[in-house]
Amino acid sequence: MQFGRTCPVVLATLTNWKGQNVDFDTTRQLVSQTIALFEQELLTIFREAWPTADIETKEYDSMLQCCFVDGCFDPALQQFLRLHARNDDFETSVGKARQYMDAQEQAKVSAVAKKNKCVFWY
Repeated sequence: MQFGRTCPVVLATLTNWKGQNVDFDTTRQLVSQTIALFEQELLTIFREAWPTADIETKEYDSMLQCCFVDGCFDPALQQFLRLHARNDDFETSVGKARQYMDAQEQAKVSAVAKKNKCVFWY
């Protein structure tokens, strides 16, 4: 089992709108942040750090994917992505992360409904 950082360190430090230094490679998802917001934050920092870079190239795509996976706050999601999205591109990995989080949320709703014997009509 592999723990810790799985992608190379990327040196890109920027200053955000609050005047705080932000490192692209150490950006982490907040507990209150959705997958979509975290994806957008990574892409924004990436575009500020490398304005002329083409995200479609394998090098930059894998850098984005590594930082996305390493930055997810849920360790189970990180493990899922490392197992099931290791050969995918950044966009596909984000899509799988969204599906995973949706499935987790649906499981929670189902468990609560089962516990309380509620019926939800969709």
